[in-house]
Amino acid sequence: MLKFLRQTWSIALMTIIPVLRVKSFFLQLPILAILPLYFILMFGGDRSSILHALAGGIVTSSTFLGLGLMQDFVYEKHYYKLVDMLVASPLPPLAYVLGKLLGSLLLSLPSSAPLMLLLAHIVGYQRIVIISFLALMLLGTLMGCISFTMATLMATVKEVGALPSLLGVVLLYLPPVYYPCESLPLFIRGVAKAIPTVTAAEIIKHYSWISRVSQQGILLRWIYLTCVTLALAVLSIKISRWREP
Repeated sequence: MLKFLRQTWSIALMTIIPVLRVKSFFLQLPILAILPLYFILMFGGDRSSILHALAGGIVTSSTFLGLGLMQDFVYEKHYYKLVDMLVASPLPPLAYVLGKLLGSLLLSLPSSAPLMLLLAHIVGYQRIVIISFLALMLLGTLMGCISFTMATLMATVKEVGALPSLLGVVLLYLPPVYYPCESLPLFIRGVAKAIPTVTAAEIIKHYSWISRVSQQGILLRWIYLTCVTLALAVLSIKISRWREP
């Protein structure tokens, strides 16, 4: 067990250290997270709109980094040939994936933590920081599993392209992450609520008193997000290709 933890932490450091050398990283991710908030402020948004945007910004960092792992997986497999070396070593695939997920979660904190603290200060509820972090752990794991599965099925580096960014836009800016779900027509609300990023955002909004749901409703959202994450984790283990056939 101790060896497994060391392996996981080593992969996490391999994910974090190269990114820390890219100074623009600490500008790119916060800008992506607060860009909708900027436009809301520019057009005179009210307090509710600002709080919705803060909750959306918290979700954004974890989602983009989780999806961004797709590029890491593909480049390390086809370009750097790192995965080939890891496959030949005693490193289990689970340690590799968990290390990548841990690294992305830690990298998301510089942009998500200030937003969580600001939201907690505005609503006067400090526990929202812990609740948001738990929701981000589930969401980041979910996105990482999607990235790992898709990356192992790609034959070349070119197949990645702008796919992570496109998925980020589809999962974050189009559905009701930065705005209330009630703004959508009734017939598509159910579909929107099934999107994991929306579920995570609704959990944060509920505990921040931005948009309240029933206790049964919030429990179902926690269960749904957890079950989807576990299901995708199992699916990634089943269909991903750690070794070439």
